[in-house]
Amino acid sequence: MAGRNARALNHRSRETGSSLSSANRSHRLQTGRSTTTAAAVVPAMEYYYAIIATVSGLSMVLYWNTLGADFAYDDSRAIKTNQDLLPSTPIGQLFFNDFWGTPLTHSGSHKSYRPLCVLTFRLNYALGGFDPWGYHFFNVVLHTLVSALFTHFASAIFCHNPLPTLVAGLLFAAHPIHTEAIAGIVGRADVGACLFFLFALLSYMRYCKYRDKKVFLYASVAMSAASMLTKEHGVTVLVVCAVYDLFVVHRLHPKDFLVIFNQELFITSFVDKLQMQQLKAVSVRKFIVAHLNLGLVLGILGRREEAADVYRHCAEREPMDRHREAEQWFLKAKVIAPNDSSVFQHYAQFLSENERHAEAGGKFNTPELGSRKYEIVFNAANALRKAGRNEEAEHYYKIAVKLRPSKI
Repeated sequence: MAGRNARALNHRSRETGSSLSSANRSHRLQTGRSTTTAAAVVPAMEYYYAIIATVSGLSMVLYWNTLGADFAYDDSRAIKTNQDLLPSTPIGQLFFNDFWGTPLTHSGSHKSYRPLCVLTFRLNYALGGFDPWGYHFFNVVLHTLVSALFTHFASAIFCHNPLPTLVAGLLFAAHPIHTEAIAGIVGRADVGACLFFLFALLSYMRYCKYRDKKVFLYASVAMSAASMLTKEHGVTVLVVCAVYDLFVVHRLHPKDFLVIFNQELFITSFVDKLQMQQLKAVSVRKFIVAHLNLGLVLGILGRREEAADVYRHCAEREPMDRHREAEQWFLKAKVIAPNDSSVFQHYAQFLSENERHAEAGGKFNTPELGSRKYEIVFNAANALRKAGRNEEAEHYYKIAVKLRPSKI
């Protein structure tokens, strides 16, 4: 009995020892991982600041030689002759004038609405008058800020990987496509709009990560508005934010987008029916019957001219090869408007198109048509000729020649 108890105690002690050793190993592994993670974060942050400094320095160096340049091209009109830069002009007036200082209501206005950009010109004027050095320096500093902000954006896109972040930042800072926007003072509108664009996008990315913090959403909306007020194309940031939310955050597949688009098309196909109570039937449903019914009602109400216009429109509609119904409607039209020559003319034309030339010739010959119109007489001659009634056709051809000799 004592031996069994001793063996049981030894077994428990071994289990306890193995449990303690497992716990120690687990603790060492967790400590090692946390140490490794912390060690990885520190170099990443060091690289981040070094990359930002490198890109910013390159941005400044590349365009430092523009500081000695003068005003060029549109700079003179946007700055030298722009009354919005002068202290005598109320600041509020900037929001009622275009980029060149012309009132938006003026017929000669360019309609380019960039009040925030003009406000920076006004700040330059307050600090240094018309000295171009200050204007160019502002542009270079602005480009440096944009390059640094873009590098920060690239770092987020590439998951803080130093190499692609550095390459993206350097390409943005040194790309020659930016030269005109930075070297030309009026190009500040593009650079400024880009700055607010990036602020808006980065704020929205933060909002997508922390949905409960509405401050990021409000910041994104404010920066989007600032981008639009700096240059019009800043409005595109709204589309970019929507695309980021759908395809990056919610991982919407293009096939899913096509399904949604098809559903939208399916729903909008019923819009005509939903609007039938508010809109005229002939403007919503393009069926020929709707037009013919309208003509019938107008004729009953005594509005003969309007009914005739509707029937003419019916004749111009795309044919549906429902000849028997069409003839019935023409006969009804004759009853409603017995003195309207256009009804007889279109009915005769209908008969002729359906190879019923003899009947068509008879209709063209009716007194209601009034044989003084060239088109009616000429159509009657054609119908009679096709019906084999050549003598009568010749008679109408002669009348047509007299009515319009230039057609010979």
